[in-house]
Amino acid sequence: MSASFKHVDPKLQGLVEADSSARIQMIEKDLFIEHDMSRFLNSQLDALMAEPRHSRMPCLLITGDAGMGKTAQLRRFQRRYPDDCGAGNTERRRPIVMADTPPEPTRATLELALLEALEAPGFARGRAVDRLALIRRLLTAHKTRGLIFDEIQHLCHSRARDRAVVLDTVKALSTTCQMTVICAGTPAVVARSEEHTSELQSHHD
Repeated sequence: MSASFKHVDPKLQGLVEADSSARIQMIEKDLFIEHDMSRFLNSQLDALMAEPRHSRMPCLLITGDAGMGKTAQLRRFQRRYPDDCGAGNTERRRPIVMADTPPEPTRATLELALLEALEAPGFARGRAVDRLALIRRLLTAHKTRGLIFDEIQHLCHSRARDRAVVLDTVKALSTTCQMTVICAGTPAVVARSEEHTSELQSHHD
C-alpha cells in the first residue's frame, strides 16, 4: 500500500488498487450515514431487545417521510441480531423478524406476509390452516424477540373494521409471544390515528 493512501479508512484500503468495476460497484452500493438521530434510535432499539420477557412488552412506532432511511435503519438493526442455528445446528433462532405491511392490510393478508417473512412452507398458506396459531408457534420456536412491520402507513388504506382487527392481531402476537413489536411508516399513520380517535370521541359525545 502506497504511503499516499494512508489517510484512507482501513476498511476501504483494499479498494484503492482494485479495478474500476470493483470501485464503481462499491460507490453504487446503498450507503448509510450515521448521525445523532440514528444513534439515538439504535440505543432505543437495543434497549427493547434487552427488555426481559413479560406480559406487556414495550413497543415502538417510528415515523418519518419517505426516503428518510427508516427501512435502512431497521435492516441494519436486524443485521446486528442475525439468525443463529445454535449448537448442533438443530434449532434456528431468529431474534428479529421483519415483514412488510401489505398494501391493503387485513388479518388474512397480514398473516400471509408474516408466514412469508418466517419462510413457512407453502401448505401453511392454505385456508384450512390456523395461520395465526402457526405464526405464534414459529415465533416462539425461533425465540423471536422483536417483530418489525415496515410501511405501517398502509393501514390508512384499510376499512375501519379491518384496521381494528389488524391492530388487535398485532397486539395479540406481542402479548402471547412476549415480544416487542416495532412499526415504521410515514407520518400519515399518526394523522389517521388521530382522526380515528376524534371520530370515536365524537361518537361517544
